[in-house]
Amino acid sequence: MTEMSISEAALQLDDLVRRVAYRRETIALTDHGHVAALLVSPHVIEDLEDTLAVID
Repeated sequence: MTEMSISEAALQLDDLVRRVAYRRETIALTDHGHVAALLVSPHVIEDLEDTLAVID
């Protein structure tokens, strides 16, 4: 997982979105050194939801 500040991510948002979408890379956005949000591929979320549905 790649970490970067929110301000740094704002400057390269288009590249980050492509990395998440096509490489399924997860990117942690940090605020003052703490993870504030994650950029995650929709495919990863769908896989997690499918796994949870099977467990349930």
